[in-house]
Amino acid sequence: MTSKIINFVFFNLAWLGVVASASHGWSFVAPFIVIGWIIPFLIWQGNLKSEIGLLTAAAALGVFCDTILFWTGAIELHGSTHTLFSISPVWMIALWVNLAASLRYCLHWMLGRYWLSSVIGGIAGSLAYTAGQGLGALQLPVGPVPVVIEWALAMPLLLLIERWTRKRLAKNYSHTVDVAS
Repeated sequence: MTSKIINFVFFNLAWLGVVASASHGWSFVAPFIVIGWIIPFLIWQGNLKSEIGLLTAAAALGVFCDTILFWTGAIELHGSTHTLFSISPVWMIALWVNLAASLRYCLHWMLGRYWLSSVIGGIAGSLAYTAGQGLGALQLPVGPVPVVIEWALAMPLLLLIERWTRKRLAKNYSHTVDVAS
């Protein structure tokens, strides 16, 4: 229980730190904020190596999803122009990794609940982006609806990725055990 509480606290502190740094023009520190809590936490849990696939896949999904929102004009950064070759900024990718690092801990209750995660993702995702807008990190020129759609689709996808990486780890682990036996 302690690890879930610690995970929840650092997940939220990292979110706030990343968004605040982005809103003050210090977005380059975002990966350090997220990595700064994830690595020690996962080492403490003994899961650093086993989480790498999930964290990497979450980053890739975040790049894809948020880049689409940038290309369509649903998200804008203050003082920034986007071209067809622009991708999601590193601070937003760090937030996807931050979320993924909580899926097996404080957010474990969502695992396997894809419809519920879609509803919660749509609501919580849009609230997070709206809060980011309120803190000055980004703008939602067309409102939160595109973000609601993004997260209603992305959250179940993140849970499927979590399940796939967990099964793959179990398979690799049992294979290693069988070989060693």
